Amino acid sequence: MDLSPENSSYLRLWHSTGQLCGRIELPGSKSESNRLLILSAIYPDTLKIKGLSTADDTQLLQQILTSKQSLGSVHCRMAGTAYRFLTAYYAATPGAHVLLTGSDRMFERPIGPLVDALRQLGADIQYVGKEGFPPLEIKGTQLTGGLVTVDGSTSSQFITALMLIGCSLPLGLKIHIQGYPVSVPYIYLTASTLWQVGLKVDVRLPEIHLYPSSPKKSVVRVEPDWSAASYWYLMALLSQRAEIYLPGLRIPSMQGDSVVRGYFDALGVETVFLGSGIRIFKKTQSQNQSLQLDLRDTPDIAQTLAVALAAIGQSGTLTGLDTLPLKETDRLLALHNELTRCGARVESHTHSLTIRSSLHLKQNQLIHTYGDHRMAMAFAPLALLSPIVIQNPSVVSKSYPTFWQDLKKVGFSIEYLNSAKE
Repeated sequence: MDLSPENSSYLRLWHSTGQLCGRIELPGSKSESNRLLILSAIYPDTLKIKGLSTADDTQLLQQILTSKQSLGSVHCRMAGTAYRFLTAYYAATPGAHVLLTGSDRMFERPIGPLVDALRQLGADIQYVGKEGFPPLEIKGTQLTGGLVTVDGSTSSQFITALMLIGCSLPLGLKIHIQGYPVSVPYIYLTASTLWQVGLKVDVRLPEIHLYPSSPKKSVVRVEPDWSAASYWYLMALLSQRAEIYLPGLRIPSMQGDSVVRGYFDALGVETVFLGSGIRIFKKTQSQNQSLQLDLRDTPDIAQTLAVALAAIGQSGTLTGLDTLPLKETDRLLALHNELTRCGARVESHTHSLTIRSSLHLKQNQLIHTYGDHRMAMAFAPLALLSPIVIQNPSVVSKSYPTFWQDLKKVGFSIEYLNSAKE
């Protein structure tokens, strides 16, 4: 019987001492990596990328772009970021004619606002199935640019996809954002990436101006992923003692999720910036009155913070969760389900999640992951409180392939299983 990590349906996880000490090399930022890969494809032989993310999504996007496939079916599997960026990329690539497809879950994730915007610019894009959703048939053409209006209330990635092609268009691009844009830091991350390689962009929301320009030849180093760092903050919080060094993280950072350090400082984790990275320490846990945290700009750390509040018995409400139902799974529903199964009293609404009471973990509590990497990693630190069992542990490869190996480095014990009892 093969119980290797790749062939195991469950992972049993525990920590015998609760003390964490070590150096952890986080994967490169998936967000930065994917942006740079598209720019590298638009401007070949100009950019050299170092520290590229090893995440499945990034490796898939790199494989698609380096194959220079511009005809036939292009399968993005579950990689939503890659799908959205490639939609704009292929639409602006003369001679391309692709069926851009993906997983069944991808067919449930909206793409309409981006398609509408690209069609305003003259793009030839047709829906193959349900209107407003993948898959898409795209016939690439020379887009000239100009003014475009895009709905920003569903995903900042629609805006980023347009920004990435904007400077390559003869007239550049003037983007007007309708509605309240979600995940605004990711828009600025895109702008910073463009600035970093020498492209000309001016962001004055709700408008973004991208001027016709070419990047300077440069070597760009990808910063480690702050979303991945969030799980280590949670581990430090739930530990008996922690001193964890995360090299390469910057303060300030272009990544919006770097605000996680402020949230955890209020909960009981101290951050010290060393110049070459950060060290995080467990400090005296701070009990607050009911917290109100608006995560509209940073939805990827919602699961981490929800588990943190429930684990330490801190009541609070997370708001701005509009986009969570549209992710790899309905993350709002998944959080409600698993926190409830772990004994917490929670309430979920259309855009928010409220934690009313602390967790009461059973021995070997089973955690369902819903095919979502962030569910697996956000709940894994609970093993510091009691042994738990994670369903489908291989999902972490979507963004953090070495996650389980890194947990072993700081003393976690892991047993791979092919079945688990409820």
